[in-house]
Amino acid sequence: MSPKQAVYQEILRITLPHIRNQCSAGWLSRIQDRGLAYDSELIHNIWPTLFEPDFQKHDLWFLNHHCRSYAEGKARTASLIYWQIMPLIEELFTIIPHELRSELQWECAPSLPPQP
Repeated sequence: MSPKQAVYQEILRITLPHIRNQCSAGWLSRIQDRGLAYDSELIHNIWPTLFEPDFQKHDLWFLNHHCRSYAEGKARTASLIYWQIMPLIEELFTIIPHELRSELQWECAPSLPPQP
């Protein structure tokens, strides 16, 4: 398994059970988790390159669109798993090959969770 595939696997390991649990929870829990839509929007399009060990054009599209929307949008305040997912997105940025970095349309800066 490549490093890219390992990161995708970890993203799915966190998000899929969370989405399933929230969907099967009571209505009050579903109302309180406003980030469920953001979490599912992030992962719904991982599958085209999940089984490709090397970075493809689709991976760049995934980073430029879904990951950027997740990182810069309302998921930060709405998603219950945002602070678990962001380090994985940041890791994808560190392992992308140098020859493909010029195709990234944004810079994923390290995120720090809010301090209590």
